[in-house]
Amino acid sequence: MGRVGRHQSLDAMACAVDHGVTHFDVARSYGFGDAEKVLGQFMRGRRDKLTVTSKFGIVAPQLKTWQRIARPIVRPLRSVLAPLRRQVRAASGQLLGATRHDVGYARECLEKSLRELGTDYLDFYLLHEPPLAHLAEREALHDFMEGRVRAGQIRAWGVAHPVEDPKSAGAALKGLGTVLQQPSSFGAARRAVSSLYAHDHRPDARSETRFRFITQPMAGGDGTRIDPALVAVARTAGLSHVDAMFAWACHEAGPSGAVVAGMYSRDHIVANAVAVERYAANRARFDGLLA
Repeated sequence: MGRVGRHQSLDAMACAVDHGVTHFDVARSYGFGDAEKVLGQFMRGRRDKLTVTSKFGIVAPQLKTWQRIARPIVRPLRSVLAPLRRQVRAASGQLLGATRHDVGYARECLEKSLRELGTDYLDFYLLHEPPLAHLAEREALHDFMEGRVRAGQIRAWGVAHPVEDPKSAGAALKGLGTVLQQPSSFGAARRAVSSLYAHDHRPDARSETRFRFITQPMAGGDGTRIDPALVAVARTAGLSHVDAMFAWACHEAGPSGAVVAGMYSRDHIVANAVAVERYAANRARFDGLLA
C-alpha cells in the first residue's frame, strides 16, 4: 500500500483470489499503517476462506498531512522516474527506522491489527525482524504469545527475519514460536546444486520450525537476477527462469510451508499463479534435482 493506492490494492487481491490465492501477508507498518484496514475491507464476507499473517515490531510512522496528500500524486510519477523512485525508497526506509519488540507493543499492535482487519483472530502473528541475539523480553514475549494462542486470538506465532541459515540460527530462534518467514535464498540454491552441502539441505531438516513462509521469490524484482546455478536446474527441468525461481521458493518452503509474493499487476499475479501450478506438476522432478 505504500506503492499503490486502495483501489489498486483491492483489485489485486480480488485477482489473486480468483487465481487460487488464499493467504495474505501484512504488518502494522505496511502502507504506513493503512494496509491492514484495506485488507480488512477486502476480507469482509471472505474471512472463513482466507488465512492472514500480521507482524509487529517495525513502527508505522505518523505521516504529516502534507505527506498523506502527496502520496497519490507521487505514486504514478515514481513508476516512470527512476531518481524519484530511489528518493522515495530512501525516505520510506528512514520513516520505518524505529523498532519495538516488547510485550506492551505486541499487545497494542495485536489489538489494533484485529480491529483494523475486522477479525477476532490472526492465523499467524510474527515478530517483525527482531534483534535475535539481543531480544530483551524473550521469555515474556513467549508467555504473552502462548497466552494469546490459548485465548484464540492467534493460531500460531513466530518470527519474520532474513536469517540466512535457520539451522545455524537455531539457538537464536529457539522459544520464538513455530513459524519462520524469510526471503528466498539463492546462495543456498547455488550450494545445493553444486553439491556443497555436507548436511541434508531439505527445508524440513534445516529448521526446527514447523511452518515456513518464503518471501521475495523473484529476489525483490522481475527475476532477472536469477542465480546461475538455478538457471541450469531450470534448463534441465524444462522451466522458464520465472518458473524456476518460484519452484525454488516452493522447495525452500517445503510441503508444510507457503510462498508469499508481493505483486500488484494483474499480469504478474497471473504469472505467479501459473508458476506455482507448474511447480506442483513438476515437483518430484525439480526437488530431485536439488536433493
